[in-house]
Amino acid sequence: MSVEPPASRNPIRHLPTDPATQLMFRDVSFITKTLRSNLVSQLASDDNVEVYSNMLRNLETRTDLTHLVMAEIEPGGTLGYLARERAKLSENAADSAPYHLQSRMEALSRYWYDLRGDAPQQWTPEFDTVTIAPFIINTDDQALFETLADIGLPEEQIKEADTEFEKFRIQHSKTASYFTRHPPIPKAFTVRPGVDSKALYDSVRDSNGQVARDKMINHPDFLPMYFESRNMMSLDVPWTWEDPDAPGLSDQERERREKDNIPRHEKKMAEAAAFGSNDDNFEPDRCVVM
Repeated sequence: MSVEPPASRNPIRHLPTDPATQLMFRDVSFITKTLRSNLVSQLASDDNVEVYSNMLRNLETRTDLTHLVMAEIEPGGTLGYLARERAKLSENAADSAPYHLQSRMEALSRYWYDLRGDAPQQWTPEFDTVTIAPFIINTDDQALFETLADIGLPEEQIKEADTEFEKFRIQHSKTASYFTRHPPIPKAFTVRPGVDSKALYDSVRDSNGQVARDKMINHPDFLPMYFESRNMMSLDVPWTWEDPDAPGLSDQERERREKDNIPRHEKKMAEAAAFGSNDDNFEPDRCVVM
């Protein structure tokens, strides 16, 4: 039986539209992608290593990083991966003084990872707005690394960042438009801190003594866990889905998209059922007590 999650606990929504947040998403996304593309296995050239160091300093000193951008762009996971890969390389200029890229990426990734336990719940407005403390605070040169131009990127790369962000924004809006209409099903649950877990589980058992999912999914003391990754580009949306929330649509076009999307969603659900949907495969034993 399919159980619809409450919309109030849906972790997926559209990007904030304020220019500052969108600029932050653009910069963090472009920096993360550039570092990942250039620092996985090759030895950074002397010509570029200073720019990569400046990019890293931008991330180390940013005061506007929200839990939302950390979850959706995943710079921490990227830097942790790069640090592990670069630890396998022979010592080189990029990882030695004065740059120390490998050790800095490792430290920043670990710092961000340790802060995840303090994040607001993903479905709350605070998840989008609360900022995390920067890794490096009150440095004399902090203001020198605030923008892509400050860190040494030429105009053509800044235009590339704009183009890539626009593609990201369009795909993000498409994904959000789907999941705001069809909330994701939790993969597991945690028990709200301070709640007696045994009594809570006993309160949601059916007549056969089994945990009843329909009681868990709407219970305020069971906190849903949705995705291993919040990367919006990787979430499963019907590929033919048309974004009804795209800007500039006429009422007629918006209504057409809403109507045409109905069978697209139904097809996705039918395919999920054929292969074993999340609903059918729900395992109460995966619920986690915290």
